[in-house]
Amino acid sequence: MRRPAAMALLIILAACGGPAASSPPSLAPSVEVTPSASDTATELPAATPTASPAPTATPAPPTFQNVALATVRVNGLNVRTEPSSSAPRQTDVTGAQLSLDAGDHVMVLSGPVWGDDTWWFTAGLPQDSGLYAAPIPVGWIAGGTAAEPWIEEDNGYCPQATVATLSALPGVERVGCFGTAPLTFDARVATVPPDAGLGGACDVEDPYPRWLMCDHINYNWVNADGGPDWQFQLHFDPDLGITPSGLADVGTIGPAVRITGHFDDTASAGCVTASDPASLEAQSQRLTCATKFVVESLRYL
Repeated sequence: MRRPAAMALLIILAACGGPAASSPPSLAPSVEVTPSASDTATELPAATPTASPAPTATPAPPTFQNVALATVRVNGLNVRTEPSSSAPRQTDVTGAQLSLDAGDHVMVLSGPVWGDDTWWFTAGLPQDSGLYAAPIPVGWIAGGTAAEPWIEEDNGYCPQATVATLSALPGVERVGCFGTAPLTFDARVATVPPDAGLGGACDVEDPYPRWLMCDHINYNWVNADGGPDWQFQLHFDPDLGITPSGLADVGTIGPAVRITGHFDDTASAGCVTASDPASLEAQSQRLTCATKFVVESLRYL
């Protein structure tokens, strides 16, 4: 049984292209390049000359005009807990230290902040820990400068919305590409395997949005063929009065449905349990909820 990668928040100060674009985020670069064997080694990208004289004025930061999505342009871009190359490395829920390579996509959440001769930004990351419903990691990355950007805005890879394309996108790309825009696509209700292990505990209580934070409350799974492959998860806001369709019976082909919904639901702002609402943990909590798809309408075909 395959389950989708965790989905990230759109506190998110800007939404990518796709069906609709949101207002641009306030960006703060976080510079951090090529991790070396020793964490104390210099972390400037290879393209940056080590003997260059210090600039007499702070250079302009990379700019993000219309979207919050950015593509990394250097290899070994470390992710930090603070906007400094001497700050501890950020880790995922498994404890693995995080870094990015050229071609990776991130969602810029705040910045820029100048430090260590570069601009820094906080960003939601595409890393998948392999754990179901793992939170979207958020950390500081170095963005370089406008003249030599290490991350650049980019939404050219955003696809048309289908159950297959939405399933394949990491959480930060789902939010960055589509924002709050309504999306409509056809799918089939997934079949529940005998060993699904549904239910479980959820220790989130009011006033938090349990239906959005807990993946087994007011939810359903759909896929392209109605089989047991759980490709894409749907969340149902109880205030909208839409009844979750339920998983198809074992041994059947799930019925076809037409679904309209959105990412970055307003309820995402209520997902923060961290004591400091400005912390990286709080940003991760908001972004994780924002990556979840909330149904506006569902009808059988």
